[in-house]
Amino acid sequence: MGQFATTQPVTTSTAFLPADTTVAKSVSGVVNGPYRLLGILVTSDDTAPRNITFYAHTVAGSFPIGSLALPAGTGFAGVKPAEFVNDALPASVSGLDFTSAFQIYAAIDTTITAAHQVTVTTFVGQY
Repeated sequence: MGQFATTQPVTTSTAFLPADTTVAKSVSGVVNGPYRLLGILVTSDDTAPRNITFYAHTVAGSFPIGSLALPAGTGFAGVKPAEFVNDALPASVSGLDFTSAFQIYAAIDTTITAAHQVTVTTFVGQY
């Protein structure tokens, strides 16, 4: 699929709050048909550093595809957001192709500090 250009951009933002604890949840939303994961930006206004793990999720289970370390304040006060495709994948990989059977899930390693959040914004292109 990677040899074809994506034609329909889809952007989804998902907030992780203290009440979410460490439970994985969808960050890609519903994408109809095959798609390419083009990027994932992560910001955190938490005062403590966090780690976030991303998964390719199907009815058969969730399969880790990588993780990011999030310094305190990632994406705020001049600190750049963390970016999964560029920061966590090998330089030779410019995106990941998925069928509609897969969703991208994420989970935070430890519960977020009260009154703070981590926001995950995914950018995909449908074929």
